[in-house]
Formats: sequence, C-alpha cells, structure tokens
Amino acid sequence: MSIDFPVIRADLEEAYALLAPLESSLAQKACDHIDRILKALPPPDWITEQQAAERLGIVSWQVLRLLVHGQHLKYEFFGNCMMMPPSELDRIPNKFLQEVWDVRDDRPSLEMRAMREKIMAQRIAASES
Repeated sequence: MSIDFPVIRADLEEAYALLAPLESSLAQKACDHIDRILKALPPPDWITEQQAAERLGIVSWQVLRLLVHGQHLKYEFFGNCMMMPPSELDRIPNKFLQEVWDVRDDRPSLEMRAMREKIMAQRIAASES
C-alpha cells in the first residue's frame, strides 16, 4: 500500500478549514497539530520514487535510488518514502538514461552492477579533480 500524500494533504486542509472558525481552545490546539503535520508533508508537486521510476521507464526502485544518488538529485525521505521534485528528473542526462534502458529488462543484476560501477567511477573522478 502506497501513501497518497496529496489525498492526505487535502483531507487535513479540509479538517483545518472546518476547525479554524471555531473559537474553542481545543479547536485551536487541533488546528496547531494539523498545521504542524501539513508542514511536515512533502510539497504538493513532489512525486514518489515509484512515480519517478515509472516516468523514467525504470522497473527497479533500487536502480532509481542509485541513479538519484549518482546524479546528485534533490530528494527527501518522508518516513521510508523517497520523494523528489519532478523537475529533478530533467537533470538526468539522456545518455545516462539510455544506458539504463539498454539493460533494464534483460538482466537486473547486471543493471545494478553497471549502475554501481558507473557511480563509483564518477565519484573517483570527482575526488581526483
């Protein structure tokens, strides 16, 4: 079961709107709690790692995480759910994605190894320069 953050956000905003006009201290406390929860949720336009993988045509979430780390994309964890702005996907070079697509369906274990090797090579090159 995946967490549907936009639905949660909408439900909390609706509850806040119903409670805000009430003048009791209990209603105010409830609004304060809802406000804290809303601030802790990911921004409304961010997508989950599953949505990102689908947009990129990647089957494995592990490959997506390696890709995100290897390309230094912006992301945050909300619980154990990795989320990112959709605009970050545009930063991934097409050449790099093509290499992932070339191996993704046939050999997932080779795909993982290739991704690890590429990321390690990038990190070594960056540390040497």
